[in-house]
Amino acid sequence: MGVVASQPVAAERLQETLAELGVKPLARVWARDDALDIAFETRRGLAIVARCVDAPDTADVAALANMLAEGPFGKAMLVNSSDAIAKANASILVCGAGALRETLIAIL
Repeated sequence: MGVVASQPVAAERLQETLAELGVKPLARVWARDDALDIAFETRRGLAIVARCVDAPDTADVAALANMLAEGPFGKAMLVNSSDAIAKANASILVCGAGALRETLIAIL
């Protein structure tokens, strides 16, 4: 039997906040043992992919950029376990779990 990955705190917070806002994830995919990708749609139908990690890495930004380039996502988020406010990094929104609610309200 394989080792079961522990869900990053950022993923727990994102899923809780989406549920509070009435948004259901479209898909959840483990990108690696410490990174969970969660796809969801805004009320206007924009597909968003969020990579949830405890600590962001440049490889995460590159992976999200590839997902945006290949489609079908119109926006990407890199959510980490900090309380950092959201900031745009090119076309990718980098957000700490502590600022998720305000960030999601703004984009939904």
